[in-house]
Amino acid sequence: MMKGAYTTIPIGLIKVAVVNRKLNHLKIYVFLKCISSGHLSVKANSCKIWAKEIGISEKTLKTCLDWMLKNRWLSFNSKIQSLRVVSYRQLKQKYKKYFHTAIKFDRSNFIDFRGFCAAALIGFYRNSKRFLDKKNKVSGTNNGVPRKNTYALPKNYYDFPVRFFAKCLGVSVTTAENLKKEAQKFGFISIIKNCFYLEDSDGNKVSTEFMKYWGHNKKYYIKSARGILVKGADLIKINVHLKRKWWAID
Repeated sequence: MMKGAYTTIPIGLIKVAVVNRKLNHLKIYVFLKCISSGHLSVKANSCKIWAKEIGISEKTLKTCLDWMLKNRWLSFNSKIQSLRVVSYRQLKQKYKKYFHTAIKFDRSNFIDFRGFCAAALIGFYRNSKRFLDKKNKVSGTNNGVPRKNTYALPKNYYDFPVRFFAKCLGVSVTTAENLKKEAQKFGFISIIKNCFYLEDSDGNKVSTEFMKYWGHNKKYYIKSARGILVKGADLIKINVHLKRKWWAID
């Protein structure tokens, strides 16, 4: 039923679902968008069929549908037994933010849906961070120690601190880390560990002797024969494509 179908999910709606633990609800919403033009005829066995297609229990499906009707993601016409899927435009009015950036969902199942959504959020906030860093002329994450960036990052990779991600979402660092792992697990993002030697403004390695005068968290620093090795934020490449929708999302 999903073959060849797709929908473009706004980042704002993905954030609402992830932060409020409504991913099953978003799965159902996306599924119904993909198999219809916005209206579906509901039959006696519809819930059973839909639950199997999505990969959740029929009980979970019905519980989610009740919530979605109550929160106006869906509406139901009891006279003609028809379900209407509310448009992205209407949900934009409800949730306000981040509805002009979206991601195309055209997958045949929902096995990796959590990882897909996590990657969409990571991509959005990583790109936002890169823009802000460029605007403020920041060379990259260094765990609080100013440094001169004397090496180029690998192509399409950029540093993305998990604490920054957690703050953007308003969730715990543990939750943000788990989302990152889920996105990596299914190949939606690629990660490279980021370590570099601390340098002064002239590009010279800082002596390890300076470590005894610092008040910084020393778990981020490694004392080596060549200098002070800094554990930076992971470098992340996004393997999904976000799109900017300047027009209203339907």
